[in-house]
Amino acid sequence: MEKGIHSSSGKKSDIRPVSAASLFPGGCIFLILLYPDIFAWIQPELSAPFIFKQLSYFAGFQKKQGELTVGGEDMARLFFPLLLFIPLFLFAACSPGPQYKDGTFSAYSEADDYGYARATVEIVDNDIVDVELKEFTGKGEILDFSTYPYQPTVEGVKVMRERFIEADSAEVDTYTGSTHSSEKYKDAVGKALQKAKEDPEEEIETEHWDGTFMGTAEQENIRAVAWVSIKDDRIIDVFFNDIDLETGDFFDWEDREHDILPEARREMQERIVMAGSLQVEKFSGATQSSTLWLEAAENALEKARIE
Repeated sequence: MEKGIHSSSGKKSDIRPVSAASLFPGGCIFLILLYPDIFAWIQPELSAPFIFKQLSYFAGFQKKQGELTVGGEDMARLFFPLLLFIPLFLFAACSPGPQYKDGTFSAYSEADDYGYARATVEIVDNDIVDVELKEFTGKGEILDFSTYPYQPTVEGVKVMRERFIEADSAEVDTYTGSTHSSEKYKDAVGKALQKAKEDPEEEIETEHWDGTFMGTAEQENIRAVAWVSIKDDRIIDVFFNDIDLETGDFFDWEDREHDILPEARREMQERIVMAGSLQVEKFSGATQSSTLWLEAAENALEKARIE
């Protein structure tokens, strides 16, 4: 894990951690200067004396008549590796890294059967100064870490928060024992930081993140849960489920085959996928449930919204 550098006062300095990737180009140049015969492994005639002679000739130091000259093809073989390494080195050395706007930015992770995470990231002077992490179950209920019995999950949310702040990045190690939750936190923080970028590296042309997101809607004693999968702003899959709030359990749809709801649920899911959106007609005879499912799906789309 990359760690931030702290002063004696405990505050993060402006120095950023150096990654292995940024050291690679410089290391290559150092290796070439230290062992110039390395080129001979690529092209046998490119020995160290030959290279230094051609470099000095190219620089104008060897101008006496009779000096060895080289053709364009030889010079291309000689200088191509240098032309490759030098720009990479300069790019790695001079790249300032992402620049973030001051403010507070929130985002949700993708969801699965076990739920999703939400991250709120506060940025000041391009530093992450605070992170709030929340996790929701597959029933749409927020986890109460003060009473949650599985200690690695409770400890993991604390450690992950510290890692994000220390690294000023979402690219941190997951917490052992809570890997699944850690990945969701990383996803949510990464999306929040994408929102915070002054100048995104690549222009985002869609309104929603690609992926599967979860939403809920409630009516009387029923909570509808929707998992909505999105690709290029089009809904490519959707799944609905209902929770009886009196028992806290999902509906057993096989036991409800005698009524119209199972058919209505299947039909609504198919209509939405066919349309690629929520602009579909409600199922006649189950308009109340259809409305609830559409509201849950809309809530999922809100979580997937980039801006």
